[in-house]
Amino acid sequence: MDEDKVGCPKCGSTQIHAGKRGWNIRSGLRGMNQIVLTCLECGQVFASGQGQGRDEGMSTEPGATRSRASQVFFLCFGLLCVYGGYGLYTDLARLEREGGSIHIHWAAAAIYELLGKEVLAALIGLFGILVILFLVVAPLMEKRR
Repeated sequence: MDEDKVGCPKCGSTQIHAGKRGWNIRSGLRGMNQIVLTCLECGQVFASGQGQGRDEGMSTEPGATRSRASQVFFLCFGLLCVYGGYGLYTDLARLEREGGSIHIHWAAAAIYELLGKEVLAALIGLFGILVILFLVVAPLMEKRR
């Protein structure tokens, strides 16, 4: 292969498109302006240093740029949301029994008034579970492929 041409690491094609990697839900803004190459033959996406005859560069697979620290952060945030939903539910139940009041965000108050404390707590817990699934578990599963 010619030294000046970049080839796809998967199929060896030299028909390559270069462009900036955009934002995505799994890796967020990290690496957003990084130049990525896309093979026009097989669709393989790779960094500029990963073509045939080149040194290994950074991976551009979704979630590959996410550090271990950010995964731990999102896991803790998700668990905190689940725990927060449970804590809010127990506090609201206690205050209802005692006849007290609680000051919460207007959107949460509207959900509480319309649908009840169970739905409000479930939505907050569900948000935490979705954070864990999409920002921690999904990137880990993709790395194993």
